[in-house]
Amino acid sequence: MKLNQVILIILVLAFSSFSYSQDYKEGYVILNNNDTLFGELEVLSDIQCGKKVIIKVGEKVTKYKPKKIKAYKIGEDEYVTKQFTLPGNLSTFTRFLKVWELGKVNIYGYYYSANTQYFDVSNPNNKSHEVFIEKDGILERVKDTGFANRMSEYFSDNKELSEQILNNKLTYYDILKIVRIYNGHYNENHKSTND
Repeated sequence: MKLNQVILIILVLAFSSFSYSQDYKEGYVILNNNDTLFGELEVLSDIQCGKKVIIKVGEKVTKYKPKKIKAYKIGEDEYVTKQFTLPGNLSTFTRFLKVWELGKVNIYGYYYSANTQYFDVSNPNNKSHEVFIEKDGILERVKDTGFANRMSEYFSDNKELSEQILNNKLTYYDILKIVRIYNGHYNENHKSTND
């Protein structure tokens, strides 16, 4: 065999084993009965992470869909099971939403395959996601149309923040910043007297 053929065979074998290997990260799954399974979770695309999770505990590999578990964490990323509807669709979806921030107001992202793009919080032109906020257990989809009026009302217990939203100093593309400002202000004003 010539050296070129040997190199080609080695490259083909290396590529084929690489393409079939699966990446895993440490994490856990919280079942509906509150039992927690710790193991290695398969690294999936952002879109797939909203639809399923695959966990390996020892040699056993199990796939869970959102209706079967409450939440999961893979590496530093957390996902929770939520039900919602999307515009133009009467169906209710049960999916995993990626946790962006938890506090008095929680904010989540849901990724879907519109134009096969992935969401990037810094890229406002990317419309392959939905953003949800949750306060007092009520989940609401954040819409860019009518944003100033609706979100000004939503955050009305923080007058300064509400006015910044209403005056378009903070917009739809600032929603993560808005939630962080709100939660920080809320925490400062609701510290326990023991602190």
